[in-house]
Amino acid sequence: MMPTAKHERELVSVIIPTFNRAPLIGRAISSVLAQSYPDIEVLVVDDGSTDDTPKVIQAFVDPRLRYLRRNRNLGASASRNEGVAAASGAFVAYLDSDDTWVPHKVERQLSAILCHADPSKVVTYSQIAIRHNNHDRILPLREKRADEPIADYVLSDGCAIFPSTVLLSTSLAQSTPFNQKYRIKEDWDHFIRLENAGAEWLFIKSPLTIYQGDRSIARLSGTSTPEENLTWLKDHQADLSPATTQTFLLGPVLQAIISTGENKARGVRIVLSAMSAKAISGKRAFSCLIDIAFRRFAKRLLRRQ
Repeated sequence: MMPTAKHERELVSVIIPTFNRAPLIGRAISSVLAQSYPDIEVLVVDDGSTDDTPKVIQAFVDPRLRYLRRNRNLGASASRNEGVAAASGAFVAYLDSDDTWVPHKVERQLSAILCHADPSKVVTYSQIAIRHNNHDRILPLREKRADEPIADYVLSDGCAIFPSTVLLSTSLAQSTPFNQKYRIKEDWDHFIRLENAGAEWLFIKSPLTIYQGDRSIARLSGTSTPEENLTWLKDHQADLSPATTQTFLLGPVLQAIISTGENKARGVRIVLSAMSAKAISGKRAFSCLIDIAFRRFAKRLLRRQ
């Protein structure tokens, strides 16, 4: 269903941050230009690419496409903020340069948000198809409950909001920009601050975005260290319930410890504390401790070679 005549000329600004995505950026742009809703502008914010990204973007001949390029890499948050600042539309939508949209994505979300009493306060998000080896995993499995904090929701099993699925008013996006302090989980921080600013959440149970889940593709946020995750947790402690804090410690923090081999003593304490609180089973705790120890052992072997 297309928006009513009253709103049919609403312009939607699509923000695509990109950095060294020459093989992928064209696919993302094409998926936006092919939208069933025509009143869009596409702002591609090139975060200092050193590959053929500029050449790929400049090959598109469409008056709806605007190319913003800077010489210094400042990260995805800065790129999204720059795109929002330059947006001409009443609404903005984000698309990571290695994701794509289905053709009716903007039409479906705009129709939904315009039916709300106050579209300026609504953030609409949809399901996403995480594609790996031609198999799709659909997330989130459910919508956020009205009484459920957004921080608890995005850290719940089977629940996630990806920036590429979000559409919101430009005024709300401009008043609540991404925090450029964070190199990781900047989207979670953004969602928490949107909710603290009074945003309401509107869920569309349909996979309107495709996330290319090939592990060979590096994501914009990159990998994270234990300290980065612990800093994020400290900054957002007031927004997380005790159960969600435990989930964060056992998830992003512990996985960063295992993958980097840093702060292993903290990792052991996290596991033992979770087991003591009966947040995890003894079997899972043992498995986590083995992962921590194995990483330490592997690093010792590498140092001896």
